[in-house]
This record gives sequence, C-alpha cells and structure tokens, in this order.
Amino acid sequence: NEADNNGNTPLHGAAMNNQPKVAEILLSQRCHLTYNKDGCSAIDLAIMNKYKEVACILVTHTNRGEEVLNLTSGKYPCIMEALIAKMPGVAKAVLDTGIKKCPTEKTDSPAYYVEYDFKCLSKSEDCSTKGKGSAYLPILDDMVIHERVGLLSHELSLKYMAMKWNAYGKYFQFANLIFYLIYLLIVTSVATNEIERDFKFYARFKWFNESEETCVENNESCEEPTFVGRGERELQAFREYRK
Repeated sequence: NEADNNGNTPLHGAAMNNQPKVAEILLSQRCHLTYNKDGCSAIDLAIMNKYKEVACILVTHTNRGEEVLNLTSGKYPCIMEALIAKMPGVAKAVLDTGIKKCPTEKTDSPAYYVEYDFKCLSKSEDCSTKGKGSAYLPILDDMVIHERVGLLSHELSLKYMAMKWNAYGKYFQFANLIFYLIYLLIVTSVATNEIERDFKFYARFKWFNESEETCVENNESCEEPTFVGRGERELQAFREYRK
C-alpha cells in the first residue's frame, strides 16, 4: 500500500504497465484502492491507457470487482459509463459476472437455476449521461448513446429491462395511452362540432345566395339571413361576399 512521490501505489503501477496477474494478486491481498496526486485510481489509469487486460481483472475480480466499479474520480465519475464508452468488451465482461448459472445441473433439469445480479446496471448515484438522456436508467442510456448494441442485447440487460417494464414501465405506458385517447376524443369532438357548424352555415349561405338571385330576377328585396350560433365574423364575411 506504500505510494511513491506521485501517490501511485503498486496497484497503480500494475495498471500503468498492464500487469493483470500482478493486479489480481494485489487485489486478493486486500490492497487499498486509493487515488494518486492526479486524482486517478488504478482503474482510471487502465482506462486512460486502454489496457483492456488489467482493466478486466480490476472490474471483474471475484471479491473486489464491485468495489472497483464504485470508485469515482474527476476523470471518470462512473466507471461503468467509461467502460461502455471506451472498452465495451470489458463492460461485457462485467455484465457476464452478473449472471450465475447452476454449474451442476443440466438446463432441462428441474433443479437448474439462473441468478441475475443487476448491481452494475442499477447504479445511479454517480452515473449520469451529462444531460444527454434519461436519468432513470443511466447505464442503459449510455449504451444507447454509444450505440453498444451488443451490450443492450446482453442477457443481463434484457432481463433488467424486462424487470423494469414489469415493475412500472407498462403502467406508465398504459397511463400515457389513456391520456392520449382522452385527448384524441376531445380534439375529435371539437373538430366534428366545428365541421357541423360550418356545414350548416355554408348551406344557409348557399341557400340565401340562390334566393337572392331569384329575388333579383323578380325585382324583389331580400333580407339578410339569420346565422344562428354564428358570430359577427361570419355575418361580416357574408356581407363582404354580397358586395
């Protein structure tokens, strides 16, 4: 756990030199997860240098992987977000650790089971998309932003989305549909009434126009029609038409 003048520990050194075996040993020996003077942790350095091997060991370690994923820094506020953007292969390895299948039974056995751990997908305290998308499912939203189709179609991601849909997604969708149908009904009703009123108005308008022509032919005077239910605007339009 001793650090050099720059605050780098042996784990930092393993990350900077892409030494996955050394990193695994240090993690197993319960080394401290610290930040150097630049504010970077070991996983930050691995991501910055694009060292996939050591990064994969750090985030998928059996006992310390979750602890590494919880690290935050000014460089990468969310490790999973950084992996999705820069190391999708390592992000997939993290998703793989969230699936635990029965090792002793066959898939068609009644005793066969599959357990899903959604911790790597459900973190939202420090994971954000910086205003680019939804704040409710930030990790999945990052996959969409970076077009990580393989990660979105991963078994763990699909199960997580199905769980969220069954928990509250379908209810919100149903509520939105109800509100939309109510809105559509109101708009349709108003439009239908307006069309009906316009039809009656122009029917009356046409009838008077024909009557006026008859009056002119017979040298008779015609009175203006009464526009029941219409306003001054329609009456003025009628007068302008006569001129």
